[in-house]
Amino acid sequence: MLDAAGDAPLPIVARFDTAHIQRDGKVICALAGVNARLLSELVLVGGPIGWRALADEIWRDDGDTAQQRQRLDVALTRLRARLRANGVRGDLVRSTGTGHVELVLHPRDQVEDAA
Repeated sequence: MLDAAGDAPLPIVARFDTAHIQRDGKVICALAGVNARLLSELVLVGGPIGWRALADEIWRDDGDTAQQRQRLDVALTRLRARLRANGVRGDLVRSTGTGHVELVLHPRDQVEDAA
C-alpha cells in the first residue's frame, strides 16, 4: 500500500518521547507519549520485535501478561489510527501475525534515531 502522496519517501525522526514523520520537508505527523515511544523503539530495534519485549520496553513493569498484551494492542491501534489520520501509509507499523511488530520501511524512507 502506498502513502497518500504515492511513494514519496518518509523521513522519520525518533526522539523517544517525540517522533516526527515528514514529507517534502514538512512534518505531517508529530507523535508524543506512548505513540512516540512505540515508533522510537521500532526505529531503534531496526527489525521485528516480539510483542512482549516491545511492551516491556514501553511500560517497564511486571504487569500481568494478558493486561500487558491488551495495553500494547490498544496502543498500536491508536498509533496506526493516528498515522492514517495524518496521511501516513497504513503499513508503516504492522504486526507480523507471529507475535512480532515491525516498522515497514520502503527503500527511500529514512530513519533517524535522535534519542
